[in-house]
Amino acid sequence: TAHEAVHAVVRDGNRKVVPAEVTKISWDDYLIVSNADGAFRWMLEPVGSWKLYGNGNETPVLRAGDEGGVPTRRSVRVASETTSLLQLDATASKARHRLQIALLIVILLVTNWSRLRTSESGQ
Repeated sequence: TAHEAVHAVVRDGNRKVVPAEVTKISWDDYLIVSNADGAFRWMLEPVGSWKLYGNGNETPVLRAGDEGGVPTRRSVRVASETTSLLQLDATASKARHRLQIALLIVILLVTNWSRLRTSESGQ
């Protein structure tokens, strides 16, 4: 919802949401410092294209509802006062962009073909 923090840790003990300290490094990289032990969750799109790295290793992502995670969103397990890097997976993003460009070209070709066809039938 609009009043929830975009980056937050859901505490283990009381399930209270605690905002995480976030520093934006670039448009697709965020430095995260967790303030509590629990499940770190984020609200950035595209949902399945973000990965969290802690100590140089990729942290396993828990699906919504998994044990130790958040019931409604993807999350990862974090410890208090740890620093992590949240990063957009560029391979998925590049593939999506290529698909969008290919669809645009197909639409332009179909539009041009249909205009050509109607002008030929009108003569």
